[in-house]
Amino acid sequence: MSQVQTAAKLPAEKKHKGKNWYKLTRVLWVVNYALMVVTLVVASLIMVRQNTIPKDIEYVAPPSKVQAPTLPGEDGEPPNPFLAMLPPLDKEYDKDKPIGTLLFIGSQQASEVYPVDIKRNGTIGTMPSATKSAWYEKSAFPGQAGNCVMNGHVSYKKQKGIFSYLKQIEVGEEIVFHSLIEGYDYYVYYEVESVEEHPYNDYPAQLIALGGEDRLTLITCLGDFNRRIGTSETRVVAICRPIASFNANESADAAFAQESEA
Repeated sequence: MSQVQTAAKLPAEKKHKGKNWYKLTRVLWVVNYALMVVTLVVASLIMVRQNTIPKDIEYVAPPSKVQAPTLPGEDGEPPNPFLAMLPPLDKEYDKDKPIGTLLFIGSQQASEVYPVDIKRNGTIGTMPSATKSAWYEKSAFPGQAGNCVMNGHVSYKKQKGIFSYLKQIEVGEEIVFHSLIEGYDYYVYYEVESVEEHPYNDYPAQLIALGGEDRLTLITCLGDFNRRIGTSETRVVAICRPIASFNANESADAAFAQESEA
């Protein structure tokens, strides 16, 4: 091959390589752009998941308050009709079925409540869910005398939990429990009396003591998860007092009687 032919071939090869490099650069740019878009979408979905509470059940506003659920006191006091609404003290509950629904009036959110017991490490059990609540079955059933203890997650598997609302709930707000136990269809209305923060391993024993004044105690975590201790370092505790009740069984019976008379 002559020197003239070789000299003519070199620019052609350079031009061909230049085109290939240009194509490769465009492909890499498109791939990089696509990865950036996917990253932004995934990050947005994670943010939405972490800041949005899913709805397992719809929030339904409870009926109006009609009677105060005062529990029996001194001997000689008249019997309390509210007690007729409650399931027996020795009733056993299926841990796979909800005992009722907890209604947060301020945030208009609802959570199914399931019975739990003490775990092997000595702490009260929790539900493996961001939206479900746990009722410690050795504590008072909602409406019964004593302390009714419930807990829920502030977040679970990077999903915002329904009990995260306790971080902003205010004194005076109402929380309602609606019983789903067959034959015991009633509502108990509570008013938030106090909201406190305590270290996870050092909070007053009376907060979860089973006796004492009638109350609903709601507990959740606060702060980032600490892998060393296996939980968050702080607890938020809301103490709520019963202020009223509604017997849906009686209302249904009355409505049925009126329809029968008509």
